[in-house]
Amino acid sequence: MLRRIGTAFILFGVIGLWAYPVWFGTYYNVELGTYRVYDADGGFRSLPTVPLSPAAVPLEIDLSGRAEEAGGAGQPPNLTLVINGPERTAFAEVIDLERAEGRGEGALAAEIVVRGSLEDGPHRFVFGPGDRDGTQIAFMDMTLTAAVSAPDGRVAPVSWGLLALGVAMVVLPLFRRRRRTRSADGGKPAKGRRKTSNIGRGVPLERDARKADKPRRRWGRGDDRG
Repeated sequence: MLRRIGTAFILFGVIGLWAYPVWFGTYYNVELGTYRVYDADGGFRSLPTVPLSPAAVPLEIDLSGRAEEAGGAGQPPNLTLVINGPERTAFAEVIDLERAEGRGEGALAAEIVVRGSLEDGPHRFVFGPGDRDGTQIAFMDMTLTAAVSAPDGRVAPVSWGLLALGVAMVVLPLFRRRRRTRSADGGKPAKGRRKTSNIGRGVPLERDARKADKPRRRWGRGDDRG
């Protein structure tokens, strides 16, 4: 029973160390970078291309900036975003900026999630003005976060533990069985041990036969009568 459980633990450990990273994984959000897309002095900027792949979906785009008038009551403007892939347009949408009071006075923010298919290769992000005028923007930054499939880091230590425990449960009964076998062999007298122990000592093997050869001494006068 113990060996079967140990074998199962070894199997689970091997699956966790080698099979799981190949066939399974956990999605982690990996930040790809932050880019300045607009400032009041230079307007909309030309951004460098960003290498993406279909595995980056869903792609999160976090826009954060600040209005020129911190206490302005005007409505935040909207922006246009077009993502051009190597061969086609992957995304095109009008983005409505909102006030983010939790990030400070005059803060503007927007969150976009790209769930469509992306090509494998460089992608260019092009921002432009929208169709709604509002509060003037002082600056605007874009942070890209991609979903990357990777093995869960907690699986490897657990797998090594199961593997070590399984090996111990399989090997320990073998050592115990070997020790029992040795103990059983040592407790029994070996064949011929008595004969070999008398070699060279000059002691006959059959003492009763030796005693029978000696004449017995008789006492009394019964032999002298006659």
